Amino acid sequence: MLAPGQAATLPLIKDWFTQIAAEFPSPFMHIGADETWDLGAGRTRDQVQTQGRGIVYVAFLKQIHDELAPLNRRLLFWGDIGGTDPDAVAGLPKDMIAVPGTTGAPPASTR
Repeated sequence: MLAPGQAATLPLIKDWFTQIAAEFPSPFMHIGADETWDLGAGRTRDQVQTQGRGIVYVAFLKQIHDELAPLNRRLLFWGDIGGTDPDAVAGLPKDMIAVPGTTGAPPASTR
C-alpha cells in the first residue's frame, strides 16, 4: 500500500511510470489505484477521519495525475470509488478515465 502524504510515495510512482512510459508508447497508462482497504488505517487514519475516505483518495489521484502529467498520457484507474463515494468523483481531473471493475468470481462464460 502506498500511503498518501508520505514523502517518498510520489517520487516512487513517478519513477515507476516514467520507466513504463519509456517501454510502452501508448497514449494511455493504467495506474491501478485499487485495493485501497488500508486507506484510513495507519498513516492515513487521521486524515481520513477528518476529510473522508473518498476525498483523501481523490486528492491522492490528483497528485499522481499532476506528477505524471509530463508523460503526456491519459491515466486510467480502477473506478471503485464511484461505487463507494460517488460525491468524491466530481473532484477527479476530467481527463482521467475510471475503469469499471468487479471483485469476486468472473462470469461463468469466462471461466
